[in-house]
Amino acid sequence: MAVAAAAVMAVGVGSAHAVPPVQGAPTAMSVVSADGAHIVTTLTDATFVPAPVSDALSIVDRHGKIVETVSLAVPLNDQSVPLRAAVSADGSTATLTPVLSESARTEIAAGVRPVSAKKDRAFEQMIWHITNGWNRGGNVATAVGALAGLIVGCIVIVGCVWGAGVGAAIGAVVGINNGDPRAGQAILNWINTP
Repeated sequence: MAVAAAAVMAVGVGSAHAVPPVQGAPTAMSVVSADGAHIVTTLTDATFVPAPVSDALSIVDRHGKIVETVSLAVPLNDQSVPLRAAVSADGSTATLTPVLSESARTEIAAGVRPVSAKKDRAFEQMIWHITNGWNRGGNVATAVGALAGLIVGCIVIVGCVWGAGVGAAIGAVVGINNGDPRAGQAILNWINTP
């Protein structure tokens, strides 16, 4: 729940790259409370104001322009879970608390949960290792595998295109694992993480 709401808060106002923010451009920092019950988002060079649409907050820059509208509800198993928002007096901080209905509490107790942070970390590590392996030779091995598959496919008369596709797939797997030997284990870790 907290991860989904944090993602909602960060979209549109956070910086997703290493370039320093433009002077005066709104930025946001979101943290989850120690007990996991609240998400606290603090804005720089912007403020939270009630949105024209009910059940939302608008983020307004220093010039009064709405730069983002944040919904005060997150989806959980085809249900909308409302978020109670407490905005600081100066509008720079919003504390969001999920308001769980009895049916949502029952589903959570039954084991229906949003994707875990542990699963997210395993996915990020898997993608990092695959990309690292690709950049360290996976792309070359894919090209070599495609060429070898093309030649073998044409000779064996399985089909040149089919042979090239199979060769490229085998080359990619071998090349990525040679480029980053931990890529295969990272994939297994992601699959096996609850």
